[in-house]
Amino acid sequence: MSGTGIVRRVDELGRVVIPKEIRRVLGIKEGTQIQILMSEGGEMTLKKYSPVEEKQSKMKEVCDILSVKTGLGVAVCDDYKITAAGGALKGIVGKEISESFYRALEERRSGLYDNITLTKDGSIVGKKQYVVPIMAAGDLYGGLIMTASDNVGEKNIAVCDVAAKMLELEINA
Repeated sequence: MSGTGIVRRVDELGRVVIPKEIRRVLGIKEGTQIQILMSEGGEMTLKKYSPVEEKQSKMKEVCDILSVKTGLGVAVCDDYKITAAGGALKGIVGKEISESFYRALEERRSGLYDNITLTKDGSIVGKKQYVVPIMAAGDLYGGLIMTASDNVGEKNIAVCDVAAKMLELEINA
């Protein structure tokens, strides 16, 4: 781990302010959950907490099953990056999500989109996308996206909605 050279004081309530530049680079917004990790050597590490990423193996399994059964690209993301994918979207795992994709998730409702850019590097896979936010206790944790070259289809939308609900239950477990 390398130091950034930034020093902050702990206030009377035990709070430390994370500098704006670091929050911007790491995609930490107001309400972002931070995990505090302690090493045996007494070092403390702050890590952006993602319940979606924590359940990555389950998310990957869901993406693989959905992509095989529907023949479409499927991915799961947290509020920052793609955490699991199947089918045509396998190559975007680990990439940061785009602002337009994040805005679609922030609407907090499922929807069909045309040519939405999925990642910050400009990846657009498929001409049609169906986006389902993954929420728990009213908080947005990420989303499930299904892409198609022409039409996602009503049956695939229904399957995607059920899968997203299952993922929400997994996060709440």
